[in-house]
Amino acid sequence: MIRADRENWKAREVTRLLALVETERHYYQEIVSGLPSGVAVVGMDLRITSVNSRFWEVLGLTSEDVLGRSLASILPAPELKRRLEDAVA
Repeated sequence: MIRADRENWKAREVTRLLALVETERHYYQEIVSGLPSGVAVVGMDLRITSVNSRFWEVLGLTSEDVLGRSLASILPAPELKRRLEDAVA
């Protein structure tokens, strides 16, 4: 096998794997969007990266109000903030 063949195979394989990941991501987004409970996805720094529509409805907010903000900054009750801090600790 010459080097060019190996590079082409790798490119095809990477493309196939990326398509598979995108399909899986879409599948899980559909599941989360249909949940009856509010769900927020947060990064390691607890900043919100994604929420389902029920999350917005429960808190009375929009995507612009929550995306990129820390989860603790939008929680309505001090008790919820304490629970979040305890869970992270």
